[in-house]
Amino acid sequence: MEQLGPNGQWFCQNCQKPTDAIKKLDLFQLPGVLILQLKRFTYDLTDDTKITTKIHVQEVLDLGRFLKKNDMTQHAIYDLVAVLTHTGTLASGHYTTFARHLTNSGWHHFNDRHVRQASLSEVLTSDTYVLVYERQHLRLSS
Repeated sequence: MEQLGPNGQWFCQNCQKPTDAIKKLDLFQLPGVLILQLKRFTYDLTDDTKITTKIHVQEVLDLGRFLKKNDMTQHAIYDLVAVLTHTGTLASGHYTTFARHLTNSGWHHFNDRHVRQASLSEVLTSDTYVLVYERQHLRLSS
């Protein structure tokens, strides 16, 4: 839960005054594949900018704390299987993909027609734009 404070107030019909809001996320059913697109660009009237702040990418992601009332009937652990990257500026740039091999868990970097092996540290420190996670115990590719 996140307390939004004075900038996130809403008008309460019961007490008839502005009230601080709380933002929260509850998941009722987890997807087999989770795709997260990161907001890496800012847009306004005077300037459009790419956000280049490095982020910490988790190889294993646990969504259990977001399940409604900690519903443990669903397996909530996800493995990172692909990372889409963007190099360049807002006006121009280039997209590449890091993807984990299906059977040996090694990583590969796909750059147009060029494919090479990649290290996990290279994947985790790339110019991340989209993250693709697959839920554990759910091999969609099998």
